Amino acid sequence: MSFRSGRVVETRSARYRVAWIPLPYCPIPGWSACLVQAVDADRPTVRAIRLTLYERTEPPHAGDGPRAA
Repeated sequence: MSFRSGRVVETRSARYRVAWIPLPYCPIPGWSACLVQAVDADRPTVRAIRLTLYERTEPPHAGDGPRAA
């Protein structure tokens, strides 16, 4: 698994160290997944935010509309 570490982003509430982690598998066929994690840069054990992002790797089927997901 690859790990892109990184940058520190400042918000009004805190400074966050943000990392992008591609996941080796995705539970949805035809899609890939990655994890974006933001950890409080000053207090890493206090606050963490995780988002899982999905991206379609195969073209949509003929019956799928432009908003199908």
